[in-house]
Amino acid sequence: MTDISNMEINIDTLLPYGSDLKPLLSASFITEAELKKLLFNRGVYISNTQKNIIIPLLTTTLLSPREFDKLREMQSSKEEIIKKRTQQIKWISDSSLLDAINEMYIPINQLNLPEFRSYEPKYDLNFRADDADKLILEYEIVRNDFTKSLLNYRSTHEGRIIIKKVDNGNKIKFDLEHTTSETDELNKSIVKYIKGKLESRNHIDKKEKIENVISGDFSNKKRFEFLLSLTEDDNFNGFLNFKRVSNIEIGPNSNAKLPDEIDWMNNGGEITNIILKGKKVHESIYLKEEKYYEGMILQEVISTYKFEISGAKGTCVIVYGFPGYLKTVEPTIEFEAKVYSVHLEKEYQHVSKKNVSRKILDIFDKAKMKKYYEYKS
Repeated sequence: MTDISNMEINIDTLLPYGSDLKPLLSASFITEAELKKLLFNRGVYISNTQKNIIIPLLTTTLLSPREFDKLREMQSSKEEIIKKRTQQIKWISDSSLLDAINEMYIPINQLNLPEFRSYEPKYDLNFRADDADKLILEYEIVRNDFTKSLLNYRSTHEGRIIIKKVDNGNKIKFDLEHTTSETDELNKSIVKYIKGKLESRNHIDKKEKIENVISGDFSNKKRFEFLLSLTEDDNFNGFLNFKRVSNIEIGPNSNAKLPDEIDWMNNGGEITNIILKGKKVHESIYLKEEKYYEGMILQEVISTYKFEISGAKGTCVIVYGFPGYLKTVEPTIEFEAKVYSVHLEKEYQHVSKKNVSRKILDIFDKAKMKKYYEYKS
């Protein structure tokens, strides 16, 4: 007799149910509001919308194929948002990048990746030359979602690395795009490999460190000011125009005395972070008055901008900051920016939102670096 409890669920032929649904329903990318809406569409109304109440209700019922597909689409759409980080390092040779990196193939077995990983590149990792001093690597990984007991299926995720000369050829810059933690990990390993090759060929100095924007580059007050400065229109040469801050994540700075007006944040150390939401968060007293900056840590900003770039107009939401800084207060957390959403004007609906997002991130990154040199400690 077959032991049904040990059978692998094939989601192409059998819908998961019961405890097998919990990993998907508990995932961070699915909000309580979305789960409540799922119940609401079934005619089920509950007053308590916490996940520990909603999830047991859903695991005692069967999801329809349409409901299950909707949940999977949420995962895909939220994971495929492009997140961008940048790094720079001094260039000390007269060679072009194309000549310096004379082999365009990156051997996966030399990247020092974890032995037991849940992903592999879908195909060979090969750079292509946009010109002699700009190389592009675009790739996909195939990930096995073994961490989700019901989702033993393979999913595909994109990554991208651009290496180019900047600062009149005195530096090279790495533009790193990732969509998941796995592509982020692979990007870092590829950059480390390339850096080692360039050092061994005397194109960069072994003593030179990669320059990236990290949390420890600023005093707390300067970090606060740096993040807020990226809402100023004069940063973007007319391509982006700030409309509003809709969300910020702040918390008390344990190394500073809070002003009396916000001393309630201390609360015996129980308050670690506060999220302010609304259409006029940028007019909040916490952001407008500098006396609060030293007493609070600003981790993340979500802002809306109008954009007018080559071939497209519309509005976008950019999320930027130092993800996870409030939890760890580590000085090595890298600045990260992502275009959370793009809304194109009617006549530009045919334009690729992914390409628009990349152009927006390029413009935003130039402003970030300008402000970085202005505010870093």
